[in-house]
Amino acid sequence: MLFVREITFALVGFCCFVSSVQHCFCIDYNNCTTRNGTVSKNSTEESPQCPEEKVTCCNVSTEEPSVTDSKYLQDGIQEPKASPGEGCGRKRFSTQMNITKDEKPSSKTLFYGEVPWVVAILDKNLNLRCSGTLIYPKVVLTAAHCLSRERSISNLFIRAGYYAPGVTNKPQSSQLRRPHKLVYHSGYDEKNFTNDIAIIILDQPMLLNAMVDVICTPEEGKEFIATECILSGFGSYSKNGSLLSIIKKINYTYKSQEYCLKEMKTTGSLQFYHKSNICGLSDEEDGARNGDGGGPLFCPLKDDPNKMVQIGIVSWQAHSKGKVPTAFTSVKHHLPWLRKYITELS
Repeated sequence: MLFVREITFALVGFCCFVSSVQHCFCIDYNNCTTRNGTVSKNSTEESPQCPEEKVTCCNVSTEEPSVTDSKYLQDGIQEPKASPGEGCGRKRFSTQMNITKDEKPSSKTLFYGEVPWVVAILDKNLNLRCSGTLIYPKVVLTAAHCLSRERSISNLFIRAGYYAPGVTNKPQSSQLRRPHKLVYHSGYDEKNFTNDIAIIILDQPMLLNAMVDVICTPEEGKEFIATECILSGFGSYSKNGSLLSIIKKINYTYKSQEYCLKEMKTTGSLQFYHKSNICGLSDEEDGARNGDGGGPLFCPLKDDPNKMVQIGIVSWQAHSKGKVPTAFTSVKHHLPWLRKYITELS
């Protein structure tokens, strides 16, 4: 199955306010430059609890984790263009090169701002816990298994608009928020991943722009293109012998329930496949990875291919040789639950 484990971003940085939003990171004291801010020991509740050998450092000019790796583009980064139309899930189009300098980028290769609804769910030290999706400016959709053992919401951060480590000259900064409330489906069973769905209500809404946006949820009577779906998240994958913790995408095909049941039986995982699940098959050899849990499976609508709708949440995947389907929590199946809680909380 697809179990989520912590994947650490390369480096961490500072704690300060940018546009009334606090950004907090831990860093070695000697690496903290203070020309735009101040150094603070672990003295405020707002700051993450840094290890003793690290401090909280404020420096507006180094907002995000960074690495000394030349494979990420540093020149000519521009905002993507949204497709014509208003509302959720508007497809983005690139105005520059891809995220990396690969001569032959794979289907995983993203351009800056391509999936503006995908967020990273981080622990108090800004290590990756899971992926999630922004469905309202103040509401994140994710998998219950990502957070079911979380005892305190003060241990979590949500980051939107993140691109890749080492990219510092972006036209828009990423946004960091704290959870206000976590809501799990009452029918979630951690033993078999039934009703593996949760929502995070943020302490303040994300500011929507070219790089941060909300995705659509399914609507009755609206069909999607099953062969053009995308899984996106922060899961790691191997490339040239190294592991990357950057946002990525994988092309997926949505499969019928008949196909899913047959394949799950073949892999010996049928007992975990519930009516609240859907499944999809990656167009490549590898599918979902650690860190993708909670991320979206989204597809273009047939009557408006530039509008993306989230049909699934990454839940689990059987361990088996060859290509095996990934099990997703069905968003459509849980729409009544989603609407009930979002209405109550709003």
